[in-house]
Amino acid sequence: MIKPTDSTIYPFILIRRVAVLLVFCFLFAIPPALALSNQFPTRDEVNSQLDILNGSTNLTPQDKLVKDDLMHTLEYMDKIGDIAQERAALEKQPAQIQSEIDDLISLNNNQQLLPSSDQLQALSIKQLETQLNDATNRLQIAQENLFSYNSQLASLQTLPERAQSAIQSISHQQVLLQDQLSDLSSSDTARPTQRIMMVNQQNLFDAQRALEFSRLDINTRLNSLVQKQIDYITVYISKLQSAVFQLQAELNTKRLNLSKNIIEDEQLADDVKQNPIVKKQLESIYQIGQRLNAVTNDTNRLVEENIQVRNWLNSIQESQRNLNVQINMFRGTLLLSRLLYQQQQNFQTGSLNNDLNLHIDNIRIEKFDINQKINALFEPDKYIDNLISGQNPDGLSDDVRNTLNKIVEVRLGLLGQLNEQLGSQLTQSIKLQVNQQQLTDINTSIRRTLAQQIFWVSSNKPMNLSWFMTFPTQAKQQLSEMKIQISTDELIQGGKNASGYLLLILFAIVAIYWRMGTINKRLETLSANVGHFIHDGQLNTPHAIYLTLIKALPGSLFIFAIGLVCLKSEMSTSHFFWRLALHLSLFWLVCSFIWYSLSPKGFVVHHFAVPVKYCTQRRRQALLLSLTILPLIFGSILGEQNPLWLMNDVIGQGIILFILLALCVQIFPLCRSYLQNGNSFIIRLSVVCVVTLVPVIFIVLVVLGYFYTTLRLASPWIDTLYLLIAWNYVFLTTVRGLSVAAQKLAYRRAMARRQELMKEGNEDDGPVPVEEPLLAMEQINHQSLRIINMVFFMLFAFLFYWIWSDLIVDLSYLYSITLWNYDEVVSGTTTLQSVTLGSLLICLIILVVSYIMMRNLPGLLEVSVLSHLQLRPGTSYAITSVLAYLIAVIGVMIALGRLGISWDKLQWLAAALSVGLGFGLQEILANFVSGLIILFERPIRIGDTITIGTYSGKVSKIHIRATQIIDFEHKEVIIPNKSFVTERLINWTLSDTITRVSIKLGVAYGSDLDKVREVLLKATKSNQYVLSDPEPQVLFLNFGDSTLEHELRFYVGELKYRTRTVDALNRTIDTLCRENNIDIAFNQLEVHLHNPQSGETVAIDSSPPQQ
Repeated sequence: MIKPTDSTIYPFILIRRVAVLLVFCFLFAIPPALALSNQFPTRDEVNSQLDILNGSTNLTPQDKLVKDDLMHTLEYMDKIGDIAQERAALEKQPAQIQSEIDDLISLNNNQQLLPSSDQLQALSIKQLETQLNDATNRLQIAQENLFSYNSQLASLQTLPERAQSAIQSISHQQVLLQDQLSDLSSSDTARPTQRIMMVNQQNLFDAQRALEFSRLDINTRLNSLVQKQIDYITVYISKLQSAVFQLQAELNTKRLNLSKNIIEDEQLADDVKQNPIVKKQLESIYQIGQRLNAVTNDTNRLVEENIQVRNWLNSIQESQRNLNVQINMFRGTLLLSRLLYQQQQNFQTGSLNNDLNLHIDNIRIEKFDINQKINALFEPDKYIDNLISGQNPDGLSDDVRNTLNKIVEVRLGLLGQLNEQLGSQLTQSIKLQVNQQQLTDINTSIRRTLAQQIFWVSSNKPMNLSWFMTFPTQAKQQLSEMKIQISTDELIQGGKNASGYLLLILFAIVAIYWRMGTINKRLETLSANVGHFIHDGQLNTPHAIYLTLIKALPGSLFIFAIGLVCLKSEMSTSHFFWRLALHLSLFWLVCSFIWYSLSPKGFVVHHFAVPVKYCTQRRRQALLLSLTILPLIFGSILGEQNPLWLMNDVIGQGIILFILLALCVQIFPLCRSYLQNGNSFIIRLSVVCVVTLVPVIFIVLVVLGYFYTTLRLASPWIDTLYLLIAWNYVFLTTVRGLSVAAQKLAYRRAMARRQELMKEGNEDDGPVPVEEPLLAMEQINHQSLRIINMVFFMLFAFLFYWIWSDLIVDLSYLYSITLWNYDEVVSGTTTLQSVTLGSLLICLIILVVSYIMMRNLPGLLEVSVLSHLQLRPGTSYAITSVLAYLIAVIGVMIALGRLGISWDKLQWLAAALSVGLGFGLQEILANFVSGLIILFERPIRIGDTITIGTYSGKVSKIHIRATQIIDFEHKEVIIPNKSFVTERLINWTLSDTITRVSIKLGVAYGSDLDKVREVLLKATKSNQYVLSDPEPQVLFLNFGDSTLEHELRFYVGELKYRTRTVDALNRTIDTLCRENNIDIAFNQLEVHLHNPQSGETVAIDSSPPQQ
């Protein structure tokens, strides 16, 4: 091989550079000239230019931009060509459809779809099966065509909306593109190829716009032709179905007679016919034929169901596409709400086969069994030998064996056909199952979309000033158009249809009124028993509540009976009145129960010790509140059953607005008093927010025109009010039950104490009186109340979720509102994730739940679990503290994760803040870390007696930043946690509570030292707080100036005994020393007075004078 040199390569490089230069000259010089003459390069010219650029290896950035322009130009040219072909095909489509219609007409005119009845009887089973398969295939093809025609018709019916949306989008893009072309014309740096590309894009928009108009022009004609196709093919399908039915009936008859045909064809002798083995095998052939016929019929039925489900699927897919188009086109208009309400009422699907899983499993099992039988029949001699193995050989002739061979052959063929039919049935069942699942998913999606859109779309005009100005005219018009028709005959017929239920309801009402006097007497007795040890009990209040519910039941049953009559009648509004009666019966029951319970003789006054004046006031407020809520119930049922009625319901809109304003005025005083009275401020505040803020939100929604949304929310809000009422009664009943239990326990303890005194003989002659404690809520243990509050709050949260669960689908629309996006790396791939309004709502819920759990779960754990364990002092507090902080950290991390803020994004922020923490928050951070060390290492615990610096006292609380101790003067001292880690700490009770105490004593010179020791030890033995192990010690320590110094060392079991023990021992030692003539020495001083004049010196004795 000859290696090229630089001299040989250089000419080729030079030629290539010149060619590229010429191309650039063409690109930058020719297009302006063509532009001036309104001419543009053809497709071939653009291709040649692009080929030259593709052959070049050294492209500048400008060259790459030119190349992209040319590629986009080719793409637009190709799309323009495709649109031209599509328009040509569209123009030919009516002729093609007309040709297919002519073919269908000729097929319908052909009467020879199947042979005559005589010819059918003459055909064999094989020929009938061939005819049936051919007819079935033609029927399936015709049904597939019908499915296609229906899809085409549904698409043509929604074409105007789609075309309108497409034309609007194209027009908007054309305006933007025209602006870009105008800017490009005035720019000196614009590329000519860029203008060519944009002009071709403009031509593409024109072609697309023309195509949409062509579709609109031909849409009416195509609609008519496709409808004719559907009509003719429906007739053809009915004829084919009739032919298939006749062929199937004839085939079934011949299959059932197959065993008879074997006997007739073979002309068997009588002994062969009567052979039990032959008879049994012929019977099995008959059964296989029956099974084959049943499987064939089931397969045909599944084929029809499959086609029907596919038609439903196509229809619902078109409905889904049409719904999306309508939402995009009419978003923000009142027309959209009307369309959505109408589709929701008309949205129906047929019944689906729900037993397909079991059916498919049975088919597979049956196919497995048939395959086993077929494998056994492949060896006929062996099979026949097994049949005749237990028979007498003399009774088995050759004719019998030949007949058995013939039967085995026929049976093998039938089993093969049965296996084939089962395989076909299995295929059709799987297809049907897949189609049904897809239909169910799309059905669920459409229902969810309708529910979301209806909930978030305004249904009425906003209540602005013009609305109020036109209200009288619109109300008058609505009243003139309102027609309420109630047929008396239909109601009478409904009463007859529900006569059995009405008799039972009437019997219940009469029985309650008949026993009303007894119920009232029993309630008075239960109220009188409150506070008495013998008669009062925990079940008295539940019994009173039960009897009060019985008193409130007749009115509710009467309303229920009216609704039942309406339901059994055949009125068009029967379902509406039935739903209204159900809600009103529950409403009457709740209101009547409150009315009876708050009466002066009701159980609230006597059982819960509520003042009569307060109950009378709340009773009157409850009556007014119930009358206010009544129209809201009616409106919510009307909106649920007939949302289209709400579109022009200005009277209902005004009434609901007035009702909501009245509700706000009435509820506010109730909630204020509820918030001020009682414990559990957080729970009560949550209840007040739910009750008071919701009507305000309703008012805002009604004013903005979201009338349907308001009524949709009103029903669960009323149910929430019922829940709050029930929660209040049940909570008070539970608390009273605990109070009665505490009262009973105190009584039993008092009685047990009296019996103990009687046994000891310390009683007087008369009986010992037992004090009866008053029945007060303050007697309830605080921990028990805390558990009750937590349990009831969890139960309320569950029921609250259950009431509002129907709106979860509506609220899921919030997940489609994107707030911001963030990048997330999943398996090494960076994906774009969205944070939606729903995610933000979930984040807030997580934070609230975490706060509630942090406040209540550690205390609940301590009360229910840790208090029953043998833990060291302070251990339970450390566990609950760590658990509270752990819940808070986990809740915050989960909430931040919902917002796309993970730890890998926060670590850089933490690193940046570390400098600030090191300077500005150094002490706080040090105390925080020290708090964690104290909780885990536990150098101090709750209840320990400590000394740190100049402070001594008992530890009462350990927080994450500081620790609180109570000194011996009962002052609360807050000490930062850092001090416990860095300074010297004395914990008097860390591992042992025993401490040593020393008492120093000086005796006079000359005292008996053994006697001194004896006296000091005697003093310790007489004190109950001095421990014998370790035993006390007396030490002679030093010869002092005036005393012989001794020290008494002893130990006490608790720190609190130190001071009192020293006091008691000092008193005892002083007494014993006096009794044993031991002088407790003190400092003595001799003073010598010297007279310098006389030289006399006088000594003054400082000892005390003798008594």
